[in-house]
Amino acid sequence: MTYSFYYPLNCWKNVIISLKLILTSMFSSFDPSIYVAGGLYVPLKWLVVTFVLALPFWDKNLIPGSPWFAGLFAKSFGTKGSSKFMTSGIFLFILFCNILSLVPYSFSSTSHLVFNLFIAMPIWVSSLLLLVKSSKMKALGHFVPSGAPLVLAPFLFFIELISFFIRPISLSVRLMANMMAGHFLIILLTDMVSKSFVLIFMVNLSSFLLFYELGVSVVQAYVFSMLSSLYLEESKASH
Repeated sequence: MTYSFYYPLNCWKNVIISLKLILTSMFSSFDPSIYVAGGLYVPLKWLVVTFVLALPFWDKNLIPGSPWFAGLFAKSFGTKGSSKFMTSGIFLFILFCNILSLVPYSFSSTSHLVFNLFIAMPIWVSSLLLLVKSSKMKALGHFVPSGAPLVLAPFLFFIELISFFIRPISLSVRLMANMMAGHFLIILLTDMVSKSFVLIFMVNLSSFLLFYELGVSVVQAYVFSMLSSLYLEESKASH
């Protein structure tokens, strides 16, 4: 009787331990401490800071293909002047980081919230400074939708204010979540490939997922840069 009672408990205990080991193994690929020992993670953070601070001073011919991307963003979002080159620079940088994270044994930088915040915060601060430079009435009117009923104005102002201050977090979390989800699937499938008898099918499935993640990398870089451009243009319009 004692054996039959404890046997299911031991089975569940083994299942929980196995799940913990699997999750630990999966999350270890996103552990920055692995790359700190190799001297890769800390210089990478400073590279992001240097890149973001230097964005407004970039020449349009500094990056190959930058004029084409700048024209694309100018047509899509109406960005003008240096803003279109800054937006295209952000797009190319995030795209490079996303694609680099798909290379085996490489560090997935955009899967970390802190890394993404290093990119999103300067953009948000720039939009905030543009609002501060405008008149007080225009700055306050920015947080109240036009045509809103007077009774709902305080409530809408509070909602818009919160949405404005969480913009860098939403940008960073969106990019992090989408990239981490794809990497988790790749890790699970590659683990199944090593243990599967249907090797050809699993390899083809993993290859398809890798190409799918390549598309996700492009889309997420485009979404991040698009929203950054819209936030800046929205603040400029308040002048």
